[in-house]
Amino acid sequence: MKDPIAIGLFGFAVPLFIIGAVFYGIVPLAGLGTLLALSFAFGAAEMFVAGGFTYQLPNSYIATVFFTYGSFFLAFAIAAISGGLAATMKSAPELLAIWFALMALITLIFFLASLRANVGLVLLFGILCVAFI
Repeated sequence: MKDPIAIGLFGFAVPLFIIGAVFYGIVPLAGLGTLLALSFAFGAAEMFVAGGFTYQLPNSYIATVFFTYGSFFLAFAIAAISGGLAATMKSAPELLAIWFALMALITLIFFLASLRANVGLVLLFGILCVAFI
């Protein structure tokens, strides 16, 4: 079996770019339903597929990472498409802060686990930890 990690990394990069563009005001939040649905569902779907194939390999750590972030992107997409993300950003930003704090904690755990792996994973999870905080 070929290594599916490259597929998962592509599915990881696209949604992160779009989330960053939304939060930094490059892309307006209003009217993003279709774009977010395509981007996040595409990214989440890729990560679930890559996670499934990676789980078949002796690499449950990377499979867990793909499934975790795939679920995050899928939940983010559902919130954005349903209008819940915009409403939460206006009326209950604390909820998003808690969600991102939990993702930062999960990312910290992945970071600590990556210390036994390679420098690339250490840098990836270190930067992601800072981004979630």
